[in-house]
Amino acid sequence: MNPLAIGAAILSLLVWAGRRPARVHAPLRFFRLATVFFRRRMTALRRSAASMAEPRGGELSESEARAILGVGAEARRTDIDWAYRRLIRLAHPDHGGTVGLAAHLNAARDRLTKS
Repeated sequence: MNPLAIGAAILSLLVWAGRRPARVHAPLRFFRLATVFFRRRMTALRRSAASMAEPRGGELSESEARAILGVGAEARRTDIDWAYRRLIRLAHPDHGGTVGLAAHLNAARDRLTKS
């Protein structure tokens, strides 16, 4: 095929895309909005995980462990594991968390699963 014909086809495609931005750019706009939403949500979750009250030291009580993981008194093992996995994703040192916060989450999970 002639390079001139290819160039003309590309130019006409660009002109067509410029005349109809709603069709071409709508998926990109949705992707941008979704990205902004999820970034803000993850930032809020990180802040809430980082602001959790740390226990005063020593052994955790069961009520403190439940407060750290955010589970109720009737929570089953699967609920505890789900809450732990959700929070450790945010609090892990490799993902912007701190070592102390991850240790508290581990201690809370151990306290609730062993008792």
